[in-house]
Amino acid sequence: MPHSQHKISKTWENPNICLNVRCHHVGIPFDPLCTSALENLGFYQIAKMRKINVDKYLIPALVERWRPETNSFHLPVGEMTITLQDVSCLRGLPIHGKPLVGKVDTHWSEIVERLLGIPVDEQHMKQKKRRKGDDNTVVRNSQYSLNLGKPRERFHVLPDNPMDREINWHARALVLEILG
Repeated sequence: MPHSQHKISKTWENPNICLNVRCHHVGIPFDPLCTSALENLGFYQIAKMRKINVDKYLIPALVERWRPETNSFHLPVGEMTITLQDVSCLRGLPIHGKPLVGKVDTHWSEIVERLLGIPVDEQHMKQKKRRKGDDNTVVRNSQYSLNLGKPRERFHVLPDNPMDREINWHARALVLEILG
């Protein structure tokens, strides 16, 4: 995306515009029973992190020093960029191994049921709104986008004496929430 089309360019044009910094809140709590499953998934370290303090003055300062031409920050000590290895080191996320994404030949709802244990009839897919040429809005359920509100409620607490598959479902839901 060209810099002039990005919303951050408005802060460069008018320095009085303030940036609102938001943090993603993870609603599914970490449960120690999920430790092994989260370690296998490579998300143990990030799942243990609770609150991340965001410096609301540092972000705009970095934005001012960002140069889209070189994809780097221009600092008094020289240029700096953030690499995938930096993120891995700071957050404890693995960068080697199989990717999290891939192509599948089954329906999304079947994958959700297999990996999260949510039956098809209890899955709440996001709704898509599309405008037609005659100004009528068509609303239909997405075929691939799960509404995360219901899984947050479902996985807020592990059941008493959970089976291994329930622990794995909870761990996967936590990873989905972190990435969500």
